Amino acid sequence: MSSLANTVALITGASRGIGKSIALALAEAGAEIAVNYRQNAHLADDLCNEIRKLKRRAIPSKLMYLFPAMLTAWSPQLKKN
Repeated sequence: MSSLANTVALITGASRGIGKSIALALAEAGAEIAVNYRQNAHLADDLCNEIRKLKRRAIPSKLMYLFPAMLTAWSPQLKKN
């Protein structure tokens, strides 16, 4: 994977499973990670600590309820691309 320095990745479902693996891989490649979770705040915190050990910034985020609004706001931009 190429260097992802100066990149921030929001990984949905990152507290466990495939999302966790993706978050760790992106952090290893240099990205800063927003660890999105639905219920498992403690697992999200654990993953953030794991990512910080890789010398990357990580924050847990519970954005599930904001997603419809975010997608609506992003929709015109996505249509342009």
